[in-house]
Amino acid sequence: MDTPTPTTNIPNTTNTTTDADILPADPAGRQGRAEATMRALVLDGFGTEDGFVPRDAPLPVPGTGQVRIRVRAIGINPLETKIRKGWMAEVMPTTFPAILGNELAGVVDAVGDGVQGIAVGDRVAGFAATGSYAEYALSRADTVARVPDGLSFEHAVTIPTGAETTRRALAPLRITRGETVVVNGAAGGVGSMAVQLLVAAGGEVGRP
Repeated sequence: MDTPTPTTNIPNTTNTTTDADILPADPAGRQGRAEATMRALVLDGFGTEDGFVPRDAPLPVPGTGQVRIRVRAIGINPLETKIRKGWMAEVMPTTFPAILGNELAGVVDAVGDGVQGIAVGDRVAGFAATGSYAEYALSRADTVARVPDGLSFEHAVTIPTGAETTRRALAPLRITRGETVVVNGAAGGVGSMAVQLLVAAGGEVGRP
């Protein structure tokens, strides 16, 4: 099951780029760029992945209940590919230029009002409220979780969509401790997550 993918619209400014353009690992490497900007992969229209262009974009400011994350890893969700190709235009209109991206992992560098349990400096992974194909992105604080020590950002970012898909699939079943559940395809991303969540909840898991 695909999860909704946010897009962020940015001002349509001209910015010449070359193959040498990269997304800096640290904002200190901006070499004179305004503090209120960041680098992002910007899409100017539907098409292939070649349409993404590294460009300056406004640095997002966290609102109430949001955190800003310095992005260290992203996931590329199948829905984002469909959006990029224009296949979802009728149900999920996209205004260009846009920044795509739903899954992210990184370090919290700012928090908005009302945020509890997440602090600046925390390593987190989860879902972006603005496009994650960028140096920085906003997330609702209740859609990210801390990344345990020893788990890389690259591995952590593979978890959110599979975990959320599994949660939505299992919730209507209202499984109780001791019940036996058959997981068909337990080796896949969602199936393997289902096994872990069911075992953690006290369920007995079997395969056909």
